[in-house]
Amino acid sequence: MVTTEILRQTQIGYDALFAKIEAELKRAPGFLVHYSHRLADGWRHVEVWETNETANTFFENNILPLLPAGRKPLRTFQDLHLCVVKPSKGRSSK
Repeated sequence: MVTTEILRQTQIGYDALFAKIEAELKRAPGFLVHYSHRLADGWRHVEVWETNETANTFFENNILPLLPAGRKPLRTFQDLHLCVVKPSKGRSSK
Protein backbone atom coordinates (compact mmCIF):
# COMPACT_ATOMS: atom_id res chain seq x y z
CA MET A 1 0.00 0.00 0.00
CA VAL A 2 1.30 3.43 -0.87
CA THR A 3 0.01 6.57 0.82
CA THR A 4 0.70 9.89 -0.86
CA GLU A 5 0.19 13.28 0.77
CA ILE A 6 0.26 16.46 -1.27
CA LEU A 7 0.44 19.64 0.79
CA ARG A 8 -1.68 22.57 -0.44
CA GLN A 9 -3.36 20.37 -3.07
CA THR A 10 -6.99 21.20 -3.81
CA GLN A 11 -9.77 18.93 -4.99
CA ILE A 12 -9.79 20.78 -8.31
CA GLY A 13 -6.06 20.17 -8.76
CA TYR A 14 -6.35 16.52 -7.72
CA ASP A 15 -9.32 15.90 -10.02
CA ALA A 16 -7.53 17.50 -12.98
CA LEU A 17 -4.44 15.32 -12.50
CA PHE A 18 -6.48 12.17 -11.90
CA ALA A 19 -8.48 12.74 -15.09
CA LYS A 20 -5.20 12.62 -17.03
CA ILE A 21 -4.06 9.28 -15.58
CA GLU A 22 -7.27 7.42 -14.68
CA ALA A 23 -7.50 5.20 -17.77
CA GLU A 24 -3.80 4.30 -17.64
CA LEU A 25 -4.01 3.60 -13.89
CA LYS A 26 -6.89 1.16 -14.39
CA ARG A 27 -4.80 -0.76 -16.97
CA ALA A 28 -1.53 -0.64 -15.03
CA PRO A 29 0.04 -4.01 -14.22
CA GLY A 30 -0.19 -4.70 -10.50
CA PHE A 31 -2.77 -1.99 -9.72
CA LEU A 32 -5.58 -3.03 -7.35
CA VAL A 33 -7.36 -0.02 -5.78
CA HIS A 34 -7.14 3.79 -5.41
CA TYR A 35 -8.98 6.11 -3.06
CA SER A 36 -8.48 9.70 -1.96
CA HIS A 37 -9.66 12.29 0.55
CA ARG A 38 -9.12 15.85 1.67
CA LEU A 39 -6.73 16.74 4.49
CA ALA A 40 -6.74 19.93 6.54
CA ASP A 41 -3.77 21.22 4.52
CA GLY A 42 -3.90 19.24 1.28
CA TRP A 43 -4.91 15.91 -0.20
CA ARG A 44 -4.15 12.24 0.45
CA HIS A 45 -4.56 9.25 -1.79
CA VAL A 46 -3.96 5.62 -1.01
CA GLU A 47 -3.31 2.90 -3.53
CA VAL A 48 -2.90 -0.83 -3.23
CA TRP A 49 -0.53 -2.48 -5.69
CA GLU A 50 0.75 -6.02 -5.97
CA THR A 51 4.30 -4.76 -5.34
CA ASN A 52 6.05 -1.53 -4.39
CA GLU A 53 8.02 -1.82 -7.62
CA THR A 54 4.89 -1.67 -9.80
CA ALA A 55 3.65 1.32 -7.79
CA ASN A 56 6.98 3.12 -8.24
CA THR A 57 7.13 2.36 -11.95
CA PHE A 58 3.67 3.81 -12.51
CA PHE A 59 4.47 6.89 -10.42
CA GLU A 60 7.76 7.58 -12.19
CA ASN A 61 6.36 7.04 -15.69
CA ASN A 62 2.89 8.56 -15.37
CA ILE A 63 2.61 10.91 -12.38
CA LEU A 64 6.02 12.50 -11.90
CA PRO A 65 6.16 13.94 -15.45
CA LEU A 66 2.86 15.77 -14.82
CA LEU A 67 3.98 17.46 -11.59
CA PRO A 68 5.40 20.99 -11.50
CA ALA A 69 9.21 21.11 -11.40
CA GLY A 70 10.53 20.50 -7.90
CA ARG A 71 7.22 19.21 -6.55
CA LYS A 72 7.49 15.70 -5.18
CA PRO A 73 4.72 14.43 -2.90
CA LEU A 74 5.43 12.56 0.33
CA ARG A 75 4.95 8.84 -0.39
CA THR A 76 5.06 6.12 2.24
CA PHE A 77 4.81 2.37 1.78
CA GLN A 78 3.28 -0.22 4.06
CA ASP A 79 3.07 -3.96 3.42
CA LEU A 80 -0.47 -5.21 3.90
CA HIS A 81 -1.40 -8.41 5.63
CA LEU A 82 -4.79 -8.62 3.91
CA CYS A 83 -6.84 -6.71 1.35
CA VAL A 84 -10.41 -7.82 0.65
CA VAL A 85 -12.34 -6.41 -2.31
CA LYS A 86 -15.96 -7.19 -3.00
CA PRO A 87 -16.23 -8.70 -6.49
CA SER A 88 -18.28 -6.69 -8.95
CA LYS A 89 -21.08 -8.35 -10.93
CA GLY A 90 -19.73 -10.51 -13.70
CA ARG A 91 -16.28 -10.70 -12.08
CA SER A 92 -15.04 -13.94 -10.66
CA SER A 93 -13.75 -13.88 -7.08
CA LYS A 94 -11.24 -16.62 -7.89
